[in-house]
Amino acid sequence: MHTHAYLIGSKENEMERKDIIFDIETLTLDPLEEGARVVAIGLRCGDFHKVFTANKEKDLLTEFWNLPFFNGSFKLIGFNSSQFDLPYLIVRSFKYGIKIPQIQGRSIDLRFVLSYGNKFQNGKLSQYASLFLKEETQKLSDGNSVKEWWEQNEIEFIELYCGRDVFITFKIFERLKNMGVIDG
Repeated sequence: MHTHAYLIGSKENEMERKDIIFDIETLTLDPLEEGARVVAIGLRCGDFHKVFTANKEKDLLTEFWNLPFFNGSFKLIGFNSSQFDLPYLIVRSFKYGIKIPQIQGRSIDLRFVLSYGNKFQNGKLSQYASLFLKEETQKLSDGNSVKEWWEQNEIEFIELYCGRDVFITFKIFERLKNMGVIDG
């Protein structure tokens, strides 16, 4: 895996907050379970959007946490990220001793925002998106298929699936910003 050179040389204003929209794909729901692994991390920050994959989980996690977007002011934005994505990333990074940026207080879970903090509120990413995105929200499948795709070496489909979830998360984030629910 290689970070694009133009990212490393960026002269971005460090005072400007970067909104990092992300999603992960994993082989299990429990990061401590036998066979647990992060297989893809999708990311969108400004005009940059990419799904990262790697043969080795350690390389994938190291690449992600070392992205220049984590320098300066940022918000890490996901859907159900405080209940799933971030704990999973932290536990898997812990396994390898990978240093992660200070994310405490710098993350926004859009599911938490939409439910106004009610962690028992039902609602999947596609359900919230279908309220305003219509055909753009058509899920390719669900996350339960990722392990099968991985075993069949269908990496491109995992990337497409993860990228779609990042797109939907971005659209929900934009809508909430435009509504004034989240500071932009």
